[in-house]
Amino acid sequence: MKSTNVILARMGQTQKFILITLFCAAFLWFAGPIGQFLVILPLLLFGPGYLIERTFPHALPLPALVRPALWLGLSLSLIALLYQWTTLVGLALTPLILAGLTLACAGGVLWASWHDAAAYDRQRREHPASAVAHWWVFPFLGILGLTFWTRFQQIQELVLPAWVDSVHHALLIRVAAETGQAPYSLQPYLPIDSLPYHWGYHAFTATVMNLSGLMLPQVMLWEGQILNALHVVTCAALAAYLWRRPVAALVAGLVVGLISIMPAFYVSWGRYTQLMGLLLLPAIAITWHMALQTSSRRWWSSVALLLAGLSIIHFRVIIFTLCLLAVVGLVWTVDQSWRRVWARFWSAVGMAGLSLALALPWLWVVVSHILLPAVDQPESLVGGGNYNAVNMGLLWAGQNRWLFALALLAAGWGIARRSRVVIVQVGWVCALVVVANPWLISYILPPSGLLLALWGQQQRRWLLVASGGGLMLVNPVFVQIPYFWLITNDTVVISLFIPAAMLIAGGAGMFVDWVMRLSQTTFSQYPAGAHMATLHFQAVPILPRWPRFLSPVLLFMLLSGFAVWGAWNLRTVINPVTVFVTPAEVPAIEWVAENTPEDARFLINAASWLSTAERGADGGWWLMPLTGRWTSTPPVLFTYGSPDYVQEVRERTTFIREFDRSQPGQEEQLYELIDREQISHIYLTEHSGPLKPELFADIDRFEKVYEQADVIVYRVINGN
Repeated sequence: MKSTNVILARMGQTQKFILITLFCAAFLWFAGPIGQFLVILPLLLFGPGYLIERTFPHALPLPALVRPALWLGLSLSLIALLYQWTTLVGLALTPLILAGLTLACAGGVLWASWHDAAAYDRQRREHPASAVAHWWVFPFLGILGLTFWTRFQQIQELVLPAWVDSVHHALLIRVAAETGQAPYSLQPYLPIDSLPYHWGYHAFTATVMNLSGLMLPQVMLWEGQILNALHVVTCAALAAYLWRRPVAALVAGLVVGLISIMPAFYVSWGRYTQLMGLLLLPAIAITWHMALQTSSRRWWSSVALLLAGLSIIHFRVIIFTLCLLAVVGLVWTVDQSWRRVWARFWSAVGMAGLSLALALPWLWVVVSHILLPAVDQPESLVGGGNYNAVNMGLLWAGQNRWLFALALLAAGWGIARRSRVVIVQVGWVCALVVVANPWLISYILPPSGLLLALWGQQQRRWLLVASGGGLMLVNPVFVQIPYFWLITNDTVVISLFIPAAMLIAGGAGMFVDWVMRLSQTTFSQYPAGAHMATLHFQAVPILPRWPRFLSPVLLFMLLSGFAVWGAWNLRTVINPVTVFVTPAEVPAIEWVAENTPEDARFLINAASWLSTAERGADGGWWLMPLTGRWTSTPPVLFTYGSPDYVQEVRERTTFIREFDRSQPGQEEQLYELIDREQISHIYLTEHSGPLKPELFADIDRFEKVYEQADVIVYRVINGN
């Protein structure tokens, strides 16, 4: 007992905190799957990245909040790349292998954090005043805690993840969990062998599911909301790095977590892949800037690792990220020597080469199955119709009017002060708008070409004059530029919460600085009762001075008020239209899994979605990802199949969606479809779809085998 007390007395406060955390993790682990999930998820989210980032040389000081954002981005990238390369060599990451790798990671994290904690405690003892600089920790944890509360409040009534994307995400997670590999092949569920669809999120979630033992819907919902809340950490980190003010970090976290409807609303669409991809964006921006400043090979390598991982997690977000990096690079070059710019250029080329090499197997799938076919059919990359129209309801959803107004005000203030951070954020938004609307180029280039030509003529540089003349030809009269279907205005709108938060955070920091300066600045005035002959001046503060402790107290009260107000408003964000599964359908899906053969084939209701695909109308659409059963309307990933297969599915699902019993011959065609597709079971609900129970009242052909609430399952007696 005495030796234990001696050991504890020698430990620092941070080491004791690590020891308490370790005991809590052990308790949670033995509490069951939920506890194991709560241990595994943070370890996988931050552990691998922590071990990598710990080796970086911090030539420039980093705010304390920045490092967790780097850990998160590096961890997600590393796990995606691990699946890519093990799949290439034919190795399956079975639960046993994953457990071994995770245990090794946990041991490395424990060893490294123990030594880092000792160094941190020693620094605190030597410099006690440094602890005061971390006053922002408690309000930040309060904002983060409230964000977690809102995110889990939002899914209280969800029995399965919402809307269309969630269904095919679940199928990819199932495939990755069963095979232990990247889900390129969807056999035996769908006849697709080389799927060019980003799968980093699915591999990560499959890892969490295999290690924790939680069911697939629970993992998707809980992990998704945790990833959503972690945008508070990443956006606060980016604000802290850009503005070097704790106030900016707090405001950015407050805006993203509790004020802005995005990314909270992502849960209503099941946009878990884009949600995870955007988590990497701040880390890439920070490491890119550090690489430009220090030219360290380790920082360049980290940018390459993050970009490679992001390409696997979400291809759209990597385009957004490259736009940001380009703007950052251009602004950085303004006051740099050409020699330094040229050196950084070649470093960036090497970084790009390393990134391409790291993601080469995945990029080859994308090139061979999307880009090369587009050479023969370029229209496959072009969007059409009103798909790219701006959804005004989405643009002004929630508090967006106020947030965008504040962002514009902060942008104007920052530009007036020649703030490079503001210029970068504004330039980034402009770049995103142009990428989503390439036709704007034909309006931007002609005036730019005119200015270039005039300047070239003034300087008598005829090559510049010719170049300017060429740019003037790129105008709507001669050139029509279509938009790329991958980047639309809506995808840009739902991602604007990041630059808006950065601008508002910077504006808040500038405002606080301005108020503090006014409270310390004086001007001269006449003293009361003074005569001109005996004129004296006295200094009077422009704003009344207040005690030093009052400023953080007022700031804390203001942040608390906005946080509570925002949390209350965001506790419900899910659009009821995107929820098509009722609680009564979960037992029905479980019954199907336990009481029907694995080769059962289900006829389910269909509903309209996009012009290229229909969706399921009820919980029957979840039968494939949750039970492995074939369904007449498959997840929308079927569009990546062969043209003949896609045409076959489209004809079948369109017939079901448009089925009208009052039309002559429709019933006979339905029964022919059942025979032709060898349908063995029928899943119906009373609340959705054109197929109704009365169509299957013939007891000689259809047997009702399940009926609970409004869910009915029939067995086709004459089916195969």
